[in-house]
Amino acid sequence: MSFPKNSLSVPSEIERIKRHFEGRLHQDCYIVGNGPSSAEVRLSEEQVANSVIFRANWFFLEKEKFYGDRVDGFFWSVDNAGLRDNLKEIQRLDQYKIDAFFQPFQASDLREKVVTASAAHLMPNFDHWAVIASNPTLARFMMGRPLPTQGMQMIAVAAILGFKKIHISGIDLYADMAQRYAWDVPDTVRAHLQEKDIAAGYEKSTASTSTCISSAPLASSMISSLSGSPAWRLWRRTSTAQKPADRNRSPQTPAGRATSM
Repeated sequence: MSFPKNSLSVPSEIERIKRHFEGRLHQDCYIVGNGPSSAEVRLSEEQVANSVIFRANWFFLEKEKFYGDRVDGFFWSVDNAGLRDNLKEIQRLDQYKIDAFFQPFQASDLREKVVTASAAHLMPNFDHWAVIASNPTLARFMMGRPLPTQGMQMIAVAAILGFKKIHISGIDLYADMAQRYAWDVPDTVRAHLQEKDIAAGYEKSTASTSTCISSAPLASSMISSLSGSPAWRLWRRTSTAQKPADRNRSPQTPAGRATSM
């Protein structure tokens, strides 16, 4: 089902997004996917207070708030009524504070009914694909089928906006054949997902192995050229059998291996 785009003017939308992050591009930007490695990084309260944090999709299923309870940018690219309802509930219960929503569509249950009660709380919202569209190289590469993962989309947005220090965790390219996410998917959530969204390993259709892997070096070079050779750090698991991080470990010290790219 196709829904109306969330923006009509790319330049106007980019200006809106830049104003939203005005004065914050010097801060560390943490791009957090939902892969197993996301549970192997713990930020201190000081790090959380002085950074910009991007989260995506069902992130709130995490067992602990490793990255605090503030989300500067929530990203999703496929409308899901169940996810909308859950986002509304976690905000009502004050479990997380989401400062902005990034989506390329206007959420709706029906094509002819654009505004729904479960979408009214997704404010302010922005079209992050407008940012991606502003860079010809990334746009040409990322707008083909199969589409890149949400994690790759977040990396592209951070690079184009100009964040200087970017840290990436939980974007494991679905390489762990035993575990897809850092958390178990409860039955109440399974009802809103397709089998491909739950099964471990690479998806066969949408986010392909080749697309994910080839996007990484492209994003790396784009971050370097767009952000002025920033520090880009990827936190990843040392092995799929690695045990969870030691709970006595200093919160500033990631349990995974740091890889500069």
